[in-house]
Amino acid sequence: MDYLSDSRDNLGKIRQRRATRDIMQQILTGNHLVTGDVVFRTASGDWSVHVDEAGVLEDKAAVEAALAAAAEDVARCVLVGVEAIDVVVAEGRVVPKRLRERIRADGPTVKSDYRPDLRPVT
Repeated sequence: MDYLSDSRDNLGKIRQRRATRDIMQQILTGNHLVTGDVVFRTASGDWSVHVDEAGVLEDKAAVEAALAAAAEDVARCVLVGVEAIDVVVAEGRVVPKRLRERIRADGPTVKSDYRPDLRPVT
């Protein structure tokens, strides 16, 4: 009997860990059609070039609703390539999980002195 109750307890713990792991955090990203800028959808439905201003979506229904709303912007030729990406919120910052998306959020990986359009404002 003791073995069975231990097994049930362990199974419950495994299920609880899986449920916690399945909680997703996603944001919407795309590119502004005219400028080509990488943009992120805010909680108010606007688009920002700052990833930390993105509205973090916590469940599948919220992601689907945001994608449906973003489809209207795509139809109006404001954006292209809208997609939901996985993120982690750490220390108040929104950090994309994939390297590709971190590069898109943080900017080019080349030194700015090689690209005149990326030189810091002085």
